[in-house]
Amino acid sequence: MRYGLLLLLVAPLLVSCGGQTLLKRSTWERHLQQVQALEQFSAKGRLAYRKADDGVNANFAWSNNADDFELELSGPFGASAVRIEYLAGKLYLSNQKREEYSDWLNPSELLHRHTGLWLPVDALSSWVTGIPLLDMAYQHRLNEHQYLQELQQDGWTIQYTRYTQVGELALPDRITLTKGEIRIRLVIDRWSI
Repeated sequence: MRYGLLLLLVAPLLVSCGGQTLLKRSTWERHLQQVQALEQFSAKGRLAYRKADDGVNANFAWSNNADDFELELSGPFGASAVRIEYLAGKLYLSNQKREEYSDWLNPSELLHRHTGLWLPVDALSSWVTGIPLLDMAYQHRLNEHQYLQELQQDGWTIQYTRYTQVGELALPDRITLTKGEIRIRLVIDRWSI
């Protein structure tokens, strides 16, 4: 009799807890699908890059259009900016002039060669929007709103400390990326979708 009464009291709790887990999972999955559907977006803000005792602060502008992207860094490089573009399967780097690098498959290596900065350029289109690269293994932790709080992927740890509402989407505006001695802090001042 006692066990039957206990089961009657506990069963609704188990069902409601299971429902919450299902709700949370579907909230994350729905958010993931909505962000994945973004084909065109841009983010502008500030970047702080630290590696061991060296550091650089810069303004950045990221534009994404389907499979093409553009990353522009300005500020610490004097009056000029450094821009990496991936357009129609071709990689370009611009500083004083625009050069095509069809032999370079990795935009992160190209940026490092010209600036000394190691940025995960090829992953930023996903990571900057608060989602993992889905074609690569990852571990993640969600916050109370069911958005990414921490992501571990490709040797990087990405922490999302704040989100902002952009239209119907919540997108991150404070992101910290770390890998070994490298620490990159992104503050996104303006989103456009």
